[in-house]
Amino acid sequence: MNPRNDDARAGEQVASNTPATRGGAPAPGTESPGGATRPGSGPTGLRPLDDPSVRAAPPTTPQPFERRTNWPTVIGVLSIVLGIFAIAGSLWNAVGMLMFARVSESMSARPAAAPAPGQVDIGSLFGYLGPWAPLVAAVNGLLACVAVLHLVSGIGVLQRRAWGRRWMLRWAVLKIPAAALISVLTIMMQREQFEAMSRSGAMSAPGAPPPAAMNAVMAITGTLGGCAMLLFYWAMPVFVLVWMNRGPIKKQVAGWK
Repeated sequence: MNPRNDDARAGEQVASNTPATRGGAPAPGTESPGGATRPGSGPTGLRPLDDPSVRAAPPTTPQPFERRTNWPTVIGVLSIVLGIFAIAGSLWNAVGMLMFARVSESMSARPAAAPAPGQVDIGSLFGYLGPWAPLVAAVNGLLACVAVLHLVSGIGVLQRRAWGRRWMLRWAVLKIPAAALISVLTIMMQREQFEAMSRSGAMSAPGAPPPAAMNAVMAITGTLGGCAMLLFYWAMPVFVLVWMNRGPIKKQVAGWK
């Protein structure tokens, strides 16, 4: 017989006679008084659920998820872009009107012979700009200041600051009458421009009045152009007044810094 095989059979017989491998009761000293297995005495070392030392986690209340809205980014960026263009356009109109009026005044004051038949009298064509230039330049300067307010408030809304909404509402209130003023001035200037074109002979022979139909078309065109300008200027401030005064928007802005 092989001594090694005898030793292996003896080891297996001893292991089979232990309480853990016979499927019987656990080894002495591993039972708790209540019959439950002691913590850490199982094959995996985990505590059973009926162990008093195991405490369940307290219930938690799910917190509502607040979705981050995108309207401050859209309105903020749009206000910044429109503000920059409005500042540049208003300053350009103001400076350009003053320069053009000075040039037209110098041309009108220069002595010149009467225009020949069929020629345009330049002095009569642009002479009307002199009285309008200071007023138009002042209104465009006002529009530039209002545009600065639009730009600053747009930065505040983009950064989600509570003062951004307040200043944007103030901008909208100032923009509406300023836009109405520049639109009325534009309509009045266009009508006077048509009369100057008639006197200068740009529309017909010098001294001959233009056809009545042409006068009516030009008047209607000037009025419609001024109204279209007014609607364009009013679009953004009216939208801001409506949007910023909505209940959900005011509630959201109240949480801003």
